[in-house]
Amino acid sequence: MKTYIKFEFSSEGTAPLEVVKEMKNLGFKPEVGEFDFSIEWETPTEYGEILRNFHKKLYGFKVFYSLYTRDE
Repeated sequence: MKTYIKFEFSSEGTAPLEVVKEMKNLGFKPEVGEFDFSIEWETPTEYGEILRNFHKKLYGFKVFYSLYTRDE
């Protein structure tokens, strides 16, 4: 499975390059096009861990995001 993330930034939040840095540290790969990042996973447990870490790391960054998961 692969989960894609799309961000919406504002001037009131964390700088986009800081978000990029943190996403790479979490194991997400930058994308070009419709989505900003992606990450692959295999089990529901792995997916849950990815989401917990992702949300915990970005808490307080004042960015909006949308998640899309596809079976690829």
